[in-house]
Amino acid sequence: MTAEIAIMKKEAIAIAADSAVTLREEKIFTSANKIFSLSKYHPVGGMVYGNDTFMGIP
Repeated sequence: MTAEIAIMKKEAIAIAADSAVTLREEKIFTSANKIFSLSKYHPVGGMVYGNDTFMGIP
């Protein structure tokens, strides 16, 4: 299970997520990145959870 939170105000947005990942219900990793910066120059980010594929692509 993934825990994510986003807090938004007029001046800023804060996002946070846990770091545990379970693969095939067998292996648990405790230091995965679930928050990503999408641009080096613009304040755009994203959070991921659930299945590790997007439109059938891993």
